[in-house]
Amino acid sequence: MEQESLEDAIRRENIKSYDYNEFSFPKKIGKGGFATVYISEWKDRPSKGSYNIILQFAKDGDLRTYLKENFSNLEWTDKFKMAYEISNGLAYLHKKKIIHRDLHSKNILVHEKRMLIADFGLSKDETSITSNSSIGGVAAYIDPKCFEGSKYKRGKKSDIFSFGVILWEISSGKPPFQSFNQEYIQVQRYLGKREEPIEGTPELYIQLYERCWDRDPNKRPKLDDVSEKLKDLWTGEVFESILRIISLKLMFIKFINSIKVLKDHVYWNYDQNQCQSLEEFSKKLEGLQDLFKQVHFKFIAKYRGWRVSF
Repeated sequence: MEQESLEDAIRRENIKSYDYNEFSFPKKIGKGGFATVYISEWKDRPSKGSYNIILQFAKDGDLRTYLKENFSNLEWTDKFKMAYEISNGLAYLHKKKIIHRDLHSKNILVHEKRMLIADFGLSKDETSITSNSSIGGVAAYIDPKCFEGSKYKRGKKSDIFSFGVILWEISSGKPPFQSFNQEYIQVQRYLGKREEPIEGTPELYIQLYERCWDRDPNKRPKLDDVSEKLKDLWTGEVFESILRIISLKLMFIKFINSIKVLKDHVYWNYDQNQCQSLEEFSKKLEGLQDLFKQVHFKFIAKYRGWRVSF
């Protein structure tokens, strides 16, 4: 289905497809956290001094679509991992003094459950930003300080606000203010309106995204701190899940042993005249014991690419 969708998009020219044979031998020029970068030239086209960027196709679509289609199957470990990967990518950009300026769930791609930040159309080098001369982007994710006037400099703290909204979206599975138009959202953002926490969301996660979308940019956390806390939440949840599996294993063992004790007790108390019914009862107990053993050995948890079995 994925291959058919890709081919259909190419036929409709929504996606341009290029064959490797159209390029000269590519040269590796760098490697980052998400990809290896190559430079190459067209074989049969004159050089015009401009560049095209060709990116890997993200087969799972964008984050918004991914959440819509998969949210019911996501555990908190999955959500924490997604949030952590996005924070890591954004932190990498900020270390390179690049401000994204248009971070939202349609600009984050998902490829084999990995989060990839995309669409740098509004991005700028931090040193080149002098003012907020034009407000571009999706209103629900834009730093509300941008609506106060053109003198506000849209920097790293603005990206952190947008990321806070994405953290909420990961917890809810739906876009912020999805029933309202852009103008209404701008007004509500300016007035300090935020999304309500979703029931069942861990308190530490709520505190984290509420700090990210604080109205005062100076009170928003640094991305390194956000990444560290998300990593703690993620690995902590993995650890808790492993403990739950171990606990369940011990329950299985205890139950199986109790079946053995019950079977021995029955044999002890019944006389020879009841051996036939006793043997039938014993077989049923052994069958139940085998069933629980099968469940026990098939109980496997998958987190962070690990397979944890006991």
